[in-house]
Amino acid sequence: MCEPGLEEQVAYTRALDEANIPYFVSEFEENMTSFDHLGLQLETFVENLLFA
Repeated sequence: MCEPGLEEQVAYTRALDEANIPYFVSEFEENMTSFDHLGLQLETFVENLLFA
């Protein structure tokens, strides 16, 4: 499996961490049929932003 964006992701997350900027990273597969868990993760992330 090829992860072409993985190197960029490391650089972006490092820069965001250094700037103290919250961010959301999620993994998914091409053959996923349900994104329910993604919605829950995003909802949790937004709640963390709102109540931080």
